[in-house]
Amino acid sequence: MPAASAGPVHHIALAVADLERALRFYTETLGLRATLRMRIAGAPYERLLRLPPGTTGEVAFVQGPPRVGQIELIQWSEPDGARARAATRPTADGTSPLLSFSVTEPLSEWHARLTAAGAPCWSDPIELELPDYGPIEAFIAEDPDGHSVELVRLPSEEQVRAFRAGEAQIGPPVSPPIA
Repeated sequence: MPAASAGPVHHIALAVADLERALRFYTETLGLRATLRMRIAGAPYERLLRLPPGTTGEVAFVQGPPRVGQIELIQWSEPDGARARAATRPTADGTSPLLSFSVTEPLSEWHARLTAAGAPCWSDPIELELPDYGPIEAFIAEDPDGHSVELVRLPSEEQVRAFRAGEAQIGPPVSPPIA
């Protein structure tokens, strides 16, 4: 009997300092859609999430076209009603979580869009060659809470096959990625 396997990533949760500000970034700047809003509170959530008694959360989910791969944005409040800190602030040293989005448009357009929205970008788009995969293009920016957000253009399945076969690559990377 084969071992059980977890399915695709359903969602990742990010603590944010200001839910409305985070929602604007993920919907207006990145173009994701808001799908669900709710308030979480009470003993079941406190037990599940190891929250101090009385802690509440305002939650919004955002996602791209598929039903899986959502981002859950949570603004926590202390029992006295004060806003809790978002979390330990992410750092730009490669040790913090990174959200990566595959895009098909030129990364120069995305870089300009994020820069215009005030998102700090760590660099201009950079081309990298991944072993046994081929060239990709990527850059990293920060959301309003400092979470790292990568935008990446990946090679087509045909480009990956050609790269693996040692054939010349034609054109820039494009999405969707090969599994």
